[in-house]
Amino acid sequence: MEARFEDEDWEAVRYGMQGTSDLEERWFDYPLRGQRETLCLSLALDEGGDTDIVLVKISGEIEAVVATRIMTLIEVCSRYEVGDFRV
Repeated sequence: MEARFEDEDWEAVRYGMQGTSDLEERWFDYPLRGQRETLCLSLALDEGGDTDIVLVKISGEIEAVVATRIMTLIEVCSRYEVGDFRV
């Protein structure tokens, strides 16, 4: 799966995240389309505490190598503070 996440995608996610809540089951769904597959990212703010934590659910059929990459990314993001940066 190769999908590019452009500035417009970030803007859509920032806007869509407003008013989300994991406690109230208000999630923002965002499709991530690749060449062969589409994933759905479901995002919500952690309303259980005073944090900046974003909860993420990923659904869709994906290849094993893509699932491994996603799990690695989630593991890294869960251990470090992730900010907005450009390479």
